Amino acid sequence: MTESDLELARRVDWRFLLPDAKLGRVACPGSEPKDLRRSLKRFSAEFAEGHAAAGDRDLVVVADEAGKGVARAAELARPGGWVLVETSGRARRRVENVLRRQGFEGVTSRWHWPDFDRCLEIVPLDEPDAVRLALGRRRASARSRIKATGAGVLLALGQLDRAVPCVSVIGRRPGGVGPAVSFTTAVIAALGASEQELARGMSALLVTPRFPTSRHVIALVVPSGASEPALVAKIPRLAEDRGGIEREASVLRRLDEMTKGRRGGAPRVVSLDDASGWPVLVETAITGVPLNPRAIRSDPDGCITAVRRWLDELPVMPAERETFERLVIGPLGRLRRSWEALVERTLQLGAPLAGDEVPLVFEHCDLSHPNVIVQKDGTLGVIDWELAEPNGLPLCDLCFFLAYAAAARDGADSPEAQEASFVRAFVGVDAWAGRIVLDEAARRRIPSELVEPLFVATWARDAARFVERTGADGGDVTDARPLRYWRLATRHAGALGWI
Repeated sequence: MTESDLELARRVDWRFLLPDAKLGRVACPGSEPKDLRRSLKRFSAEFAEGHAAAGDRDLVVVADEAGKGVARAAELARPGGWVLVETSGRARRRVENVLRRQGFEGVTSRWHWPDFDRCLEIVPLDEPDAVRLALGRRRASARSRIKATGAGVLLALGQLDRAVPCVSVIGRRPGGVGPAVSFTTAVIAALGASEQELARGMSALLVTPRFPTSRHVIALVVPSGASEPALVAKIPRLAEDRGGIEREASVLRRLDEMTKGRRGGAPRVVSLDDASGWPVLVETAITGVPLNPRAIRSDPDGCITAVRRWLDELPVMPAERETFERLVIGPLGRLRRSWEALVERTLQLGAPLAGDEVPLVFEHCDLSHPNVIVQKDGTLGVIDWELAEPNGLPLCDLCFFLAYAAAARDGADSPEAQEASFVRAFVGVDAWAGRIVLDEAARRRIPSELVEPLFVATWARDAARFVERTGADGGDVTDARPLRYWRLATRHAGALGWI
């Protein structure tokens, strides 16, 4: 798996709307965008570069904003084959009517937000529950909230499609072989009876993140008449990339076992299986309001207190002699070639962790937005446990969250502003976050001489995880946030001021 593979996969995340995400024989007639052509060539069993015979293709993809060339392109689909048209909201009804006149069945339309190239969500326009869920997620800014309110009015009037620029229309030619249901419907059908009941009459909002380390799409399963998802399906973009969801399932089951099912702030694993030949992890949904930068700015002290309380509930285990080798030396090994001096300095600073005085904790390892959620009862819920370490290091989750809180509190969007926030939070006698870390260490009876090594280890391990997940080489990620924070922590070690 390479970053290039993931980039190509993201352009065709709509594969998971079809019964089979493994694209078969594909044609894309017309002047399709170059990025779409490259993605289809990568993920098709066979891609028709030029003319394809009528009735020969498993899937026909049409990029036609006005929807005028759909009828001729649709003739290429075999019986049982599918047509997907990338068009505009204004042309949606025309395209649907063309496909229905040609006898296509199961014709549905979905809104790609914000557009096809940068898509973050794929919203079924004929399923109001999923549309309302999508609009409710638009909380990042006042402008987005105003636009979501306007879209809600258009939804109530049945006019939303006229306001959205990018819509896909999908239909199936009758006959032939192969399933006629969507991939997400197949996922639900594979669940146990109680979970099927939970998702009865379900809608599915497909979330398609595009941040550099994102390797999965997320289906939020909304029961009929509900305003929030009941189940979440996590699906790797590449079928062979099973490690992330397998690790997450293992971690969550271990947490459930260690806490005897009393962890209301973490999802429960429903199933880990294949659907239509593709690996899928299904979990119960954690719902509520995200602890986003706006929430941090409105009440930074309250947010930090809530996170510390949540961390208190995680299991604590006795110290182990091999902790330093397993959790620091091992992960840094892959960074030595590109950052040898930085690795050596980190290992020197971290040497005190080689003793047997460090209690182990159940570590989440990615405790920041969008993974932290305020539930209806006011308690926190945390999602995305793919990176978690059941026998991890203490203080690291708190340091990680405080760095996020510092940037959020300061409104730091640029790399330079984020670094300045990091330094203000952790460096000097007035370092407010540093004092919180030190207080937490005292409360957990962690020797003060271990606090600085744990602080540095937080960012070194985060950098190692980032490099592993992206598959990037040293020169490609030098300016990535995990690498910048690692350099800052190492540079200021010995002069933090609060230790």
